[in-house]
Amino acid sequence: MTNMSGTMQKEPHHTGHRRRLRERFAQGGLEGFAAYEVIELLLTLAIPRSDVKQPAKELIARFGNLRGILDAPLSELRAVHGLGEVAPVALHIIRAAADLYVRQRAAEEGVEEKSR
Repeated sequence: MTNMSGTMQKEPHHTGHRRRLRERFAQGGLEGFAAYEVIELLLTLAIPRSDVKQPAKELIARFGNLRGILDAPLSELRAVHGLGEVAPVALHIIRAAADLYVRQRAAEEGVEEKSR
């Protein structure tokens, strides 16, 4: 990477990190991901162009796991440094979408079970 004076600079250590997380997920789902990496992956959807590793680690430290984070009140999520206003709402959207998915899947499996 070249700076404004034309000299070469080392790229930040996190350059490409989001891409690598997405590639790992595409290749094997969440298998082998640390708990904070799962949260990082989710946060990349709501927080553009920022390193989200520290907020992800803080969320795990504060709420324990993914379920604890997704169940946390908006006010508590907003208190986590680096999340801003959008990410807490995005986490609640993810929770609501997951709940809807589970309900729809259960309903479809119930229909399939009845038709046997």
